[in-house]
Amino acid sequence: MTRQFTTRAVLALAATLVLWASAFAGIRAGLRAYSPGQLAVLRFIVASLTLAIYAGIAHFRRPELPDVPGLTLCGIIGITFYNLALNYGETRVSAGAASLLIASVPIWTALLAGVALHERISRVAWAGILLSFAGVALIASGEGQGIHLSPQALIILAAAITSAVYMVQQKHFLGRYSALEFTAYSIWSGTLLMLPFGGGLFQVLRNAPATATLAVIYLGIFPGALAYVAWAYVLSHGPAGRISTLLYIIPVLAIGIAWIWLHEVPRMLSLLGGVIALGGVALVICELERDHRRVSQLRPSKLKNAARCREALLIWHVYMVLRLGGGARTSQDHEVTTVTSEDRSRHLRWHSRRAYAFRPTHPRSDPNTGLVGRENTSN
Repeated sequence: MTRQFTTRAVLALAATLVLWASAFAGIRAGLRAYSPGQLAVLRFIVASLTLAIYAGIAHFRRPELPDVPGLTLCGIIGITFYNLALNYGETRVSAGAASLLIASVPIWTALLAGVALHERISRVAWAGILLSFAGVALIASGEGQGIHLSPQALIILAAAITSAVYMVQQKHFLGRYSALEFTAYSIWSGTLLMLPFGGGLFQVLRNAPATATLAVIYLGIFPGALAYVAWAYVLSHGPAGRISTLLYIIPVLAIGIAWIWLHEVPRMLSLLGGVIALGGVALVICELERDHRRVSQLRPSKLKNAARCREALLIWHVYMVLRLGGGARTSQDHEVTTVTSEDRSRHLRWHSRRAYAFRPTHPRSDPNTGLVGRENTSN
């Protein structure tokens, strides 16, 4: 069940965006000494140890046995495959093409959330998503050698699709597990399956410069463990399709962090793309706020009328059950027919369904927006 997008969720979202934006500069710093596979393995070993320390203090609940395959699959998709495919693809695809393909994650997430979670995306939200994607395309074309797609780009496209699947799959488990528990189980399983790709890691670790190793440790603790936990917490408070659109802020933040950390001065075209991307995100945020106001401003009179309808239907339901249960008889063509027990049961089931259908219509959460209004306390 989704909950209201609180101030704590907004802070978690801000932390996630900043930490994941800093990961691009950290990966570049780490790749100066480590291979893509070694960097991914060392990063998530650090993340796993960080979550294990916290799990020992907080005493995580053990996952239910039927959920173990699903949690393991989330680790394979969102941790193992995504990070290995991304690191491998970035060594064979231009930086502009890689960033553009990864920027398609919100689009895939919105499509998958519509199918799997029945989340409806309005036209305004879709306009914001596509506008932000166009802004990221300008950022990608303004950096490095521009956008040059190659057959290896399919690897990064697959990484983007699996990232969207991972986000949608989280919604299935976040109703039963906390953000910390889900993130820990998925990262632990994903790291375990990633270990075979880290051959020669310990030899490189002994000879690697301290700056590269510290960059990987930073990636494991902050963009790895903490950011994944924060993002799971954010997803538990709103619709996955529209919240994922906020990921378009990451390329804009990444430009500023790379400017400060790696002294990479952005081009004017990249800055223009950043403004357009932020404009698209602003459209989606305005749509979320509009939906939240629509849910929170439901009139109490409507709720009372729905409650009265349900009460009247229940009274009629009890009357009919008592009447039929008393062996009521009907006269038709001068013949007396007794209502059988099967007829009474069928009538009872029908009225039960109707009584449930006319329950108070004020939901605990809006299925279209994932936002929550005030509870109905009227009798």
